[in-house]
Amino acid sequence: MARSCCLAGSAVALIVLVAAAPAEARKIGKCTIPRGAQLHERSKASVVFELDSDFEGDTTGDVYGCLRRIGQRVHLTSTYDNNDEWDLVGQFKSAQHYVAWVEDSADHYGNEGREVHAFNLRTRRERWSSPLGVNGGPLSGNRTAAEVDKLVLAPTGHFAYVSGWFTNESNTEQHQVRARDGTGDHTLDQATSIQPRSLNRHGMTITWVDAGQTRSYTFR
Repeated sequence: MARSCCLAGSAVALIVLVAAAPAEARKIGKCTIPRGAQLHERSKASVVFELDSDFEGDTTGDVYGCLRRIGQRVHLTSTYDNNDEWDLVGQFKSAQHYVAWVEDSADHYGNEGREVHAFNLRTRRERWSSPLGVNGGPLSGNRTAAEVDKLVLAPTGHFAYVSGWFTNESNTEQHQVRARDGTGDHTLDQATSIQPRSLNRHGMTITWVDAGQTRSYTFR
């Protein structure tokens, strides 16, 4: 009985050790996702993941993209967060060999900004970026920092997004539809009546709903 008890105890300890062991690196297509990496985006064509490290309360990270049929990881951007200031990323989208994301940054003076980026994994270069404006909102008037409500990306690297923010004067939420294509940055619509989640892409045309009416824009 005593031996059986000890064997059982050893089995439990072994199970605990196995459960506590960190996961090994894994493969998605030909891409290797390192142990401990945070997977941000996964599509038929690519994956995006982040490797973070902590040192004395500061968190830094590196974000990589990888085309699944090639398997070579490409550095997209770096991140950091020390509570007083940060430069973080999120809301990743992918379309063929392009990836897009929203960058959220702030300094210790309280200034915040957001920017949308599109990156070509094939050429290993950023194609476009689009700032949301001062403090993330339009370039005039008092407002809180804007948030990106929805982002869409085309296989050509063109992108569009809806941002929203509250004005200090009326405390009403404004929304803005913006697009980035070969002709530059475009503000397509701005109103309180825009439905932020209505933004969609159909080929090279985007659509959204404002005051019950569907509007559209074709990338150029």
